[in-house]
Amino acid sequence: MKIIHLETAEVEQVELKAIEDLSFMQVIDGDDPQHGGLSNFISADDNFQVGMSTYTKVSLKLTDWPTSEFMYFLEGQVEITDEGGESTVYGRVSSPASLWFYVARLQARHSYDDWLSLEVH
Repeated sequence: MKIIHLETAEVEQVELKAIEDLSFMQVIDGDDPQHGGLSNFISADDNFQVGMSTYTKVSLKLTDWPTSEFMYFLEGQVEITDEGGESTVYGRVSSPASLWFYVARLQARHSYDDWLSLEVH
């Protein structure tokens, strides 16, 4: 087994690109929304990836998100709003226990079949 080190300074050097609309994600607000990221590890079968991403402020509409995703915020926050208008803000947490609580709440409240509005701050 090989340990993969994630160096946060590396993502700060990534070139940002315009966020493009995809079948499962459309930009609904943002002044020149951009993103960048690194893939630090990809499994041989391409079913597991580890990496880091950075975004400018943007609002996205997500529909039928094609993957299961786990996020740990190093800085910033995200506000997720469901179709009914109920929103929750998620951001950096102080402990892994708090993080698991957030993930459990997110999974319990939203399915990937719903549409969600994702706003990155």
